[in-house]
Amino acid sequence: MMMTEGQRLRTRISDGLRRGFDASWKASAFLQVFGTLAFFFPFSLFFVAGGFLPPQLNWMSSVILILGGIATFFSELRSTSIPVAILRLAAVALVLFVVEYVGVTTGYPFGAYVYTHELGLLVAGVPVAIAVAWYCTVINTWRIAEGLTGGSKRGNRIAVSLLAGLLTLGLDIALEPMAGFIEGYWVWESGVVPVQNYASWFLLSTAAVYLLSGRKGYKDHHPDPSGFWVAVALFGFHFLLFVFTTLVHGYVLPAAIALAVVSFPFALRGRSMRLLLPEIARR
Repeated sequence: MMMTEGQRLRTRISDGLRRGFDASWKASAFLQVFGTLAFFFPFSLFFVAGGFLPPQLNWMSSVILILGGIATFFSELRSTSIPVAILRLAAVALVLFVVEYVGVTTGYPFGAYVYTHELGLLVAGVPVAIAVAWYCTVINTWRIAEGLTGGSKRGNRIAVSLLAGLLTLGLDIALEPMAGFIEGYWVWESGVVPVQNYASWFLLSTAAVYLLSGRKGYKDHHPDPSGFWVAVALFGFHFLLFVFTTLVHGYVLPAAIALAVVSFPFALRGRSMRLLLPEIARR
């Protein structure tokens, strides 16, 4: 029986997402989590951006963040071993959780703010989902920047780190109006987002990627082009949700700036993008 165009498209997408894994169970686990996240994404756009999410279902925001983190972890198994992936997850999540704890306790480095209970379970005043969100952001911006520059080794390491930091900055510019003023995930003491918050997001992400992309970080690293597109999708899920929600609620300027900042690395490295496409098509 001949397949329809829709079936052929779904098969090509599924095959593309499976590439790079050295075991079928890894590919299956990734596809299940990624598929679940992709399924819920349009509902998130409607309910969160439209303000239709009932208060008793606010915990769903944490579920989306955690699904993104799990999908990111399984995607990492394309290019690294399970022990290294676990170590990387633990290191990024733990270190940045500590940074968040210092932030809510002292006001540094982000500024004076407190988390509400909107994102679910709090540990020492910090939502557990935030640590997962940081992991998802750092890893996926790293993979995107890596794909745009052709790799993180040697001379490209600084460029990759800076581009990852820029992508993270754009994400935060879109996130702050949504999280701080629309959804109330956290509250700024001054009622405005301090400039140091944006600087801290950029510097922390840049430093994290720089450290992760060192020689030891690449000891067991075998990048696959399909991982780049997965990182774009996982980053895009959250970024589009933040931008769309921000726009719907009238924060046009932050949304425009965020789009410009995130678009810049892709425009800057458009040639690398064109080089990646034929490589993926040959697989």
